[in-house]
Amino acid sequence: MNKRHFIIVGMVMLGIAAFSNVKAQSPVKDREDVRTFVQKFYDWYVVLWMASVDKKNAACSCEIAVKQRPGYFEAGLRKALLNDYAAQAKAKGEIVGLDSDPFLGGQDIGLGYQTGNVKSVGNKFLVDIHDIAKGKSEKEKLAAPVTVIAEVAILSGHPVFTNFIFPADGKQYSLLKMLKDLSNERNNVK
Repeated sequence: MNKRHFIIVGMVMLGIAAFSNVKAQSPVKDREDVRTFVQKFYDWYVVLWMASVDKKNAACSCEIAVKQRPGYFEAGLRKALLNDYAAQAKAKGEIVGLDSDPFLGGQDIGLGYQTGNVKSVGNKFLVDIHDIAKGKSEKEKLAAPVTVIAEVAILSGHPVFTNFIFPADGKQYSLLKMLKDLSNERNNVK
């Protein structure tokens, strides 16, 4: 009986240890998956942006990104961006939508875009995007300015962008809030 109890208790302890180890490793793996997702997006997007600039149409690179990779964006963010692009297309000669690149955090491209710290906040991840060229040390990268903070969630097992946050002047501006404010302004003008 003692030997049998020992085996059962041992198996239960082994099971608990195995499952607790998987649980403990999941957030780290998710953070790395999110970091990889965001970095791959920025590597692809910067090439798209540069091609658009060469064609003198950098404003459309954001819209192209949303249309070519719709699964990268949570439905609410995707819809708000597409609505903004549609409103801007209708308004000939005046700016009624975003006037800077929502993924790069400005109107000009920086040296490069490298992911930095990834923080888990609730069920989302906040990924610092630094303006620094590739090939720099981790210390140099983390010391470079944070241009954008990408907010990412895991939906249906895949990372998706849910928002972009722009740190400026000690404040943070949210892309979703900006899009909502622009929409409200357009609706109040009508």
